[in-house]
Amino acid sequence: MLLSLPGIGVDAQNSLGELSYLGSLETTGQVAWSSDSRWLLMDRYQPEPRVLRYDANDLSREPCEMQGSIANVLDDSVRTYVDSAAWEWNLADCAQTREIHYTEPSNIETAYPWSFTRQISPKGNCALVINWMNYDRHFTAANMQWVHTRDSTCRGHFWEGYRFKDYLLTNQYLAWVAVDSSNTSAGELLFIAYPSEIQLLLTGVTEIALSLDGQRLAAGTDTGQVQVFDTGSQTLEATWDIGLGGVVDQLEWAGQVLAVRVAQDLGDHQSHTILTFWDTERGEPLAQLPLDSSTAYSQSGILSPQGDFAAMLVSKTGDNTSTLDIVDTADGDTRATLSDLPRTSQALWSPDGERIVTLGESLMLWQWSHD
Repeated sequence: MLLSLPGIGVDAQNSLGELSYLGSLETTGQVAWSSDSRWLLMDRYQPEPRVLRYDANDLSREPCEMQGSIANVLDDSVRTYVDSAAWEWNLADCAQTREIHYTEPSNIETAYPWSFTRQISPKGNCALVINWMNYDRHFTAANMQWVHTRDSTCRGHFWEGYRFKDYLLTNQYLAWVAVDSSNTSAGELLFIAYPSEIQLLLTGVTEIALSLDGQRLAAGTDTGQVQVFDTGSQTLEATWDIGLGGVVDQLEWAGQVLAVRVAQDLGDHQSHTILTFWDTERGEPLAQLPLDSSTAYSQSGILSPQGDFAAMLVSKTGDNTSTLDIVDTADGDTRATLSDLPRTSQALWSPDGERIVTLGESLMLWQWSHD
């Protein structure tokens, strides 16, 4: 089936799935879904930072703007920030409901003159200041500074000087993979339950992912294994051998499905990459997909919130177009395909799993229907 959208092909592989075009927007910055899937939020950086709210059914925008840039989205509100100031806004009417103040080192802008992210925990009790550092012209690591809000429970310290490649921030704890400039591909999995001291859980870690309830933390390693920790006791719960060797370079957890991408170095600049959908309840694979090493796959937005489907975004090297496949994680079969998309860098599922946003130079909204 071909929609009346110039240059884009839509192929429903069978009666089990269909993608329908809903609309598009010019991309102006970071994009996020509201928790109820009713709104799409997008940063606009010029002439000053603002968050714009769009109706997720047709991308219409009522006169509704919020100061700052997106920090995180809560149940019915959004957190925004500018420098060391942060606010909370009601998404129904874009009214400010809370102002958050947190302590930030006075020399941060001059000491680390790179790109910054401020990440705030869902309750607003803790915050991170992250400056992304450029090694060999690739943003592969960052320097993290631990800061605290006025009503903080993660009090007492600034955690400075940690370079890392992945992190998870919750109301109760922070987990991150610390690396150094000599090796930014793998590092130490560090964990802190506020306001305790830092614990070392594992070495050789490449990626981390969190279960929906926050009670289990999965760590992919440079040996192709996935180790799972109980976040309450910080003890090892399970070790899953994906059976492929190589390095885990992508890890995502949704529902009871874990998506594990493993890259095997074949030498002479050749590699073999396989994506495994893993059943976390039974501890065994559901399906495995070999990936073409000549193409570049997106690093995020793969699993639907329930874990039953995966959005496989493929951008071929040297090509200005992308392809999006919707794959059933139970058997690895493709249910629908979007071909010849304008070069796309990311796909985002709505929290209810019924729509998908593809992001590149433009934002495109798609309805996902399936039996």
